[in-house]
Amino acid sequence: MAYSYIEKITLEGFKSFRRRTDIAFEPGFNAIVGPNGSGKSNLLDACVFVFGFPSRFLRASKMGGLLYKGSAKKKKTRFCSVTAEIVKITDDGRQELLVVSRKINPQGVSYYRLNDKSVSKSQVDKVLADANIKPKGENIIQQGDITNVLKIRPKERREIIDEVAGIHEFNEKKVKAFAELEVADRNLEGVAIAHAQKKEYYEKLKEEKELALNYKKIEDEIKQLRLTLVYSNLKGAEEELESIEQNLQIKKQEMDILTKEIEEYDRKIIEREEALERREEKVITGLDSENSDLKKIEAQISELKVKITRRETEIESKESRIEEMEMLKTRSKQISSDSSKRTGSYAVSTIMGSKIKGVINVISALYSCQKEYSTALYVALGGHINDIVVENEDTAIKCIELLKKNNLGRVRFLPLSRINMFSIGGKAQMSSQMPGVIDFAKELCSYNDEYEIVFSHILRDMLVVENSNYAKMLKGIRCVTLEGDLFEAGGAIVGGKLKINANAVKSSEEKKDFEDYDKKINLFKKEIQEYQKEVNDLTKLLGEKEKEALSLGAQNNIKEFYEEKKRHAEDIDNLKFKKKEAYENRVELEKEVSNLSMRKIRIETDIENFKMDYSTYKEEEMENVDKESPLKLKRKIRELELQIEKIGMVNLRAIDECEIYEKEFEELSVKLQKLEEEKQMIIDHINMLEVNRKSMFFDCLHTVSGEFNIIFSQIMKGGEAHLELEKNDDLDSGLLIKTKLNNIERDIDSLSGGEKTMTAFAFLFAILRVRPSLFYILDEIDAALDKENAEKISNLIKSTKDTQFLLISHNEYTVRNADRVYGISMQDDESKIFSIKL
Repeated sequence: MAYSYIEKITLEGFKSFRRRTDIAFEPGFNAIVGPNGSGKSNLLDACVFVFGFPSRFLRASKMGGLLYKGSAKKKKTRFCSVTAEIVKITDDGRQELLVVSRKINPQGVSYYRLNDKSVSKSQVDKVLADANIKPKGENIIQQGDITNVLKIRPKERREIIDEVAGIHEFNEKKVKAFAELEVADRNLEGVAIAHAQKKEYYEKLKEEKELALNYKKIEDEIKQLRLTLVYSNLKGAEEELESIEQNLQIKKQEMDILTKEIEEYDRKIIEREEALERREEKVITGLDSENSDLKKIEAQISELKVKITRRETEIESKESRIEEMEMLKTRSKQISSDSSKRTGSYAVSTIMGSKIKGVINVISALYSCQKEYSTALYVALGGHINDIVVENEDTAIKCIELLKKNNLGRVRFLPLSRINMFSIGGKAQMSSQMPGVIDFAKELCSYNDEYEIVFSHILRDMLVVENSNYAKMLKGIRCVTLEGDLFEAGGAIVGGKLKINANAVKSSEEKKDFEDYDKKINLFKKEIQEYQKEVNDLTKLLGEKEKEALSLGAQNNIKEFYEEKKRHAEDIDNLKFKKKEAYENRVELEKEVSNLSMRKIRIETDIENFKMDYSTYKEEEMENVDKESPLKLKRKIRELELQIEKIGMVNLRAIDECEIYEKEFEELSVKLQKLEEEKQMIIDHINMLEVNRKSMFFDCLHTVSGEFNIIFSQIMKGGEAHLELEKNDDLDSGLLIKTKLNNIERDIDSLSGGEKTMTAFAFLFAILRVRPSLFYILDEIDAALDKENAEKISNLIKSTKDTQFLLISHNEYTVRNADRVYGISMQDDESKIFSIKL
């Protein structure tokens, strides 16, 4: 489907055509003739105007100059319009009509219509381009354009081939592609710089992440080892507890046996002594009055034995009390030590046992109170209960270094040289006088005067009240009830079931009992010494009396009785000795049982602590935990701790930061890769455009050069001509025209004027044949031709098929070969037209 030719041009008010004038054109060769000034070239301007060709083709300084200007007899027009009707012949032979019109008002504003519809110029350009009517005006060839082909620079001449080949589109695409490449380079450069910077930081962050992961891995291993250690300690303690309980059971059974033995010895001793007493009483009763001295001595002996037995019994009782006191004292110390571990104050115990100069004591050991206030003061002291009072800051720093070195936890220290006395305000003073208020907490503590600053610093203006009802009445004052409910000054209330460590806060009575153990033990020991001395004196006196009685008995023939009495005394002494051995064995067993019991308490405390530690781990962490040697575990933990110390400070946040940054870096890397790919695509596109551009250009150049040679040989009597580039294969170099006349190669500059004109015609018509258009408007291109050459050109025009020519000419030889001639003349100050078909 193609547009075939211009069928009609209608002018109205356009330049010299005042009235509506219809000019019907025929396909083929149309010649327009007329005298100078008749308006022939105004037809050219009309075509330029209606098709929207560049204004350089118009002979008017501005659009308003295209309107009919009028004359003395005729008025100027208020508008002008040109309409072109183009016949489009389809492949099946049908004809379609395309009507393009353009109208302009006095202000120079123009309007386009297409098939009687208002359109924009761009829409007109698109339709005309589809009809092979070039918007730049290539369809118009003016008189000077012929020889200009030879005068222009070679590069400008090559651009004509570019246009014919249609590579102008490729050139535009190439320019656009280079612009895109420049943008891509800028974008790529910016992203590449950002990528390089991020890569440097990312690599550093990756190293920190690896270090942090390694650190965390070791920490996890330590945690797992500590879990295993806790588990192993727990299992070991449970096994030891089971062994101790078994030993306790055995020892208690042995004690029961010894107790029975002692009871049996006591029974036998009593039997012997009672038998001896009965025998002795019978013997003494049988004595006459003459033996009154013997009776008197025997009575003294009996009295001495009673005293000795009484004192020995008291000594045994005192010794038992001493053993009991020692056991209680040892057990109290053990429970206190274990309690400190159980309540999380093992670090405090370590500091207190460190012998660091300047360490005074823990808060809980520096005061006492009445039992009824112990709970309230425990809550009032709160987290300060395990604070350690020291002399100065240097001592506190030494203690902290010790805790850090042994990884024992944290302790709050109160240097006497640093803390300040708290001044109680008027509001608190007034509140202390309200009903239900017992006193300031500080005043309910008993402590040495030198520590007043400490308890003033800790307890401040805290009040102790009887119950919550009274506490509610105190606004903006900190107070605590006897049951331990805490009311903060800001309004918060803390309360509930309170678990108090029995050793954390001791009443004054309990502390006094504990401190009296040593006094009582010393008192018992002193009494035992006194009783033992009295027993020794009584035993000595008893021996003397028994000798005296024996002497008197021999005189009174009762020697046999005293020998029997001696045997009984030996039996009783033997039984007492065995009883003493059994008693001593039982005492040793009691000590062993006591030690085992204390060990049991300690192990039970350890088990409780181990269970508390074990409970801090999650169930999944406890899976596959087996008992191992605690010593080996501690060695492994220490080795891993040394590795952590060697690693030093790590950025644990690098793990999460690296994941986030890695995502950003990957996105940037993808963006960089995408930009690189886009750049490469643009480069490939440019290369492809260049390949296609070269292919189309050289194909066109070869074709045009061939047509040029054919036409040249026709109009130049067997001459030859061809086209070539200044530089082979360089599309940006200039185009040279090479001719050969009479077998002599001729340079363009050496050609005569007529030869140059005909060479130019050959070049132009070669282009017309290679890329024919719907029509061509030729404006006096034959003005300089003689008859022979004019006929050659007219024949050349006539022989060009499927192209419409509108030739404005004065040359009769050219006009003679036209298919139709249109004559234009100026009549009554306006142009008139008539046509003749030849």
